[in-house]
Amino acid sequence: MNHLIDFNNFFLVNEKITPITSNWFIINNESSFDKKEEGGYLMFNQKGNFTILYLKKDSEGEEARIEFYPAKSFSPDKKSMCVVNITTREGSDRAKKSFGDINVDNSLEILSIFFDYCDLEKAPKEICDRFIMGLSKTMKEVMESDSKEQLPPTYKAFMRYLEQISKKSNQEIESGYSESSRELESILINFLSSFKKDL
Repeated sequence: MNHLIDFNNFFLVNEKITPITSNWFIINNESSFDKKEEGGYLMFNQKGNFTILYLKKDSEGEEARIEFYPAKSFSPDKKSMCVVNITTREGSDRAKKSFGDINVDNSLEILSIFFDYCDLEKAPKEICDRFIMGLSKTMKEVMESDSKEQLPPTYKAFMRYLEQISKKSNQEIESGYSESSRELESILINFLSSFKKDL
């Protein structure tokens, strides 16, 4: 009888984690779980917030995050709809950029800061390609998931703006966003190319 209880508990725990690729996962109920290096997670939490998280390699447990809030009142400073940050193992922010709203003009900035915080410019090409493919696939997959009604409007808007931007030419994207390095710009364009597939 105990083995049935153990099996049921195992099934319920794994029901919260949906692997999309070998290194990107959807977490339906954010709680304590083991994260792997170079692993990415799109996480729902009980407060209605939604997080994109990447556990950096060789960084002593640092995580790059994009936090989407249903309303400003849900954010720690009560002023932000979205925050991009690097969180240390101890839970403090080493770097942070807050956004009072999400629009077509700042969506690429949000993505660029996240990629910068993930140290993608320093990563080998195969790791960068795996990251881009896994993230774009998982971002689209979460919009089709059983939990999509729990997504905050900020994430839905972010996806809508990225979809609009991805339809532009590379030259339009480069001219519209010039705050990043050449390497980061190339990563953004590769991501948007991957993102617009199957839209």
